[in-house]
Amino acid sequence: MSTQSKRNRQLARKATDPRFMDVALAYADCWDYDNGKRNLDFKGAYCNADTFLQQAEFTGAYNEFDMVTANALVKYFGKNAQYRLAREGSVCVYIKGYTRCPSYGSFDADEIDEENKEIRLWWD
Repeated sequence: MSTQSKRNRQLARKATDPRFMDVALAYADCWDYDNGKRNLDFKGAYCNADTFLQQAEFTGAYNEFDMVTANALVKYFGKNAQYRLAREGSVCVYIKGYTRCPSYGSFDADEIDEENKEIRLWWD
């Protein structure tokens, strides 16, 4: 069995968990689920760092965003911040409850915005 097939089976089991269902469907084309449907205008719910890292598994390596990036975000912003995985044509992450703002180009993000005590990072 290929590594990709094994990954898809593991994600399919995880996709039934309510914490991951909406993310799994928004990024279904990234891991061959639900006939590859996708939602290019998706904003998930805010969650803690551990749940965010599990949600990020559904994106796979997408543009410059991958699990290394997701882990770097949690390391930089901390376990106490709140994370919101989104898809705005491409991978997007919103973060609130942070204590410092990254500079432009951090995490290889194409866009970094800060508004209303919320940071938005977007990769294309």
